Amino acid sequence: QPYFERPLSLKELRWAAEAGKFIQPVLRTVDVHRVEEFLSGAPQDMQFLGRIDWVDLNRELIQYWEVGVSMILERADHPPPCTPYTPAQQVQHPQATAPLHHPSLNWAVLWEIWRQRGTLTVW
Repeated sequence: QPYFERPLSLKELRWAAEAGKFIQPVLRTVDVHRVEEFLSGAPQDMQFLGRIDWVDLNRELIQYWEVGVSMILERADHPPPCTPYTPAQQVQHPQATAPLHHPSLNWAVLWEIWRQRGTLTVW
């Protein structure tokens, strides 16, 4: 099922955007040319993701993987300014942090962040 057709994924994106959290889109290197295709399936209120520089992760060579993860870490520590989110509808904000058990999380990325920082907080 495409990412932007998953109700929980959209809710999590909206919750993060409404809370003012920086959202870093990440994709596989082989999908770099498909960003517009991915965004074409996004709802109107998620089109702001097209104004963010997406990070591609190459799983074939560890050196490229480390560069991609470093870029994600840098942006997490110093997020670039982004366009304020304008909700398309009212979505109730979660009472607690989203659980770690979620199919859209890339466990390899989370592991690498934990390995480099020693801690990990997931929104």
